[in-house]
Amino acid sequence: MNENPSAIATATATPAAPPTTRPKILVIDDDRDLAQMIGLRLHALGYEASVANDGPSGINLAKKVVPDLIVLDVMMPGMDGFEVCAALKKQLGAACPKIILLSAVTSGLVVDPAAILKQSGADAFIPKPYDAPTVRAKINELLGIN
Repeated sequence: MNENPSAIATATATPAAPPTTRPKILVIDDDRDLAQMIGLRLHALGYEASVANDGPSGINLAKKVVPDLIVLDVMMPGMDGFEVCAALKKQLGAACPKIILLSAVTSGLVVDPAAILKQSGADAFIPKPYDAPTVRAKINELLGIN
């Protein structure tokens, strides 16, 4: 039997795995150092992270990078996180990514997270100070990652 060895190798070769995509997360926080730190930590955890330091920039960046999830500070000058969340929901509609609100707005206060979520339209609320495992767990939950 006269077989072509290269044809056999080609026919039995394992197909290349499709490239994996890392979930895209946009961090919007007016504290530049904190936003950078969160972005770097997310990148180290395997996410693709982008950072914006104010509401309007965050909205524009969300339209460009089309993130899977947004981590959004509430207390920002000019356009606060509630306004950014509302604008994103209105402008992006059903394509709006999941949004986690992070805020120190609750420091010293008794706040009902369910009321904040209802008021803002966000998908999750985590008060500052927060711990990284809590944020990571909430991100994974919202993205459906085990």
